Amino acid sequence: MSVVVPIHNEADILEENLGRMLDGLRKLERPFELVLCENGSVDDTMSRAAVMAARHQEIHLERLERADYGRALSHAIERASGDVVVIFNIEFWSVEFVDEAVRHLDEYDLVLGSKRMAGSNDQRPALRRIITWGFNSFLNWRFGFRGTDTHGLKAFRRRPLLEIARACVTEQWIFDTELVLRAERKELRILEVPVTVSEMRPPSYWAIVRRIPRTFYNIHKLASALRRLPR
Repeated sequence: MSVVVPIHNEADILEENLGRMLDGLRKLERPFELVLCENGSVDDTMSRAAVMAARHQEIHLERLERADYGRALSHAIERASGDVVVIFNIEFWSVEFVDEAVRHLDEYDLVLGSKRMAGSNDQRPALRRIITWGFNSFLNWRFGFRGTDTHGLKAFRRRPLLEIARACVTEQWIFDTELVLRAERKELRILEVPVTVSEMRPPSYWAIVRRIPRTFYNIHKLASALRRLPR
């Protein structure tokens, strides 16, 4: 099993979260690697990650010069060696999700952790919840997405999803969305399970605002790419 984690300017929370992540994954008693992909950090994230990789044999460290969450994910998926790949964020992860999702992968190709479906517990501020609802409602309307949440925890069989990841054309946070929509268009077997999520650090609403132009650009690229696929 390969757990992939993009990291960017995470120096303040990196060591504590990686330590807790490693402890939790070890308790599953399942062989795993932790593939970190540092991308474009301007703090000492890379040096701290290198120290952690030297201490723990499960950690494999990759680096991209440009800050890009989507490309970091794509790169880490390429480098992953496990038959099963799990996507974590450094501030949003769950060992319980891994335990449940891996059991479902005998029947499904892709398991999504949903913050919106019945049984989920989204403890983030109201604005973050509204943005998540609005974005996924847009995906339901514009692209016929049949689920409730494209962004967050995922577990999948690497073989069927690798080709899809390679075909993705979007960057940044829309890569997650494109991966799921392409998997749906390919009629892969997809399951959503509820998850609990809370803020591990104060949200940066200015960062959300700055993301808007890039998001619209990538949505346009996504629409152009999906237009050629069956709906």
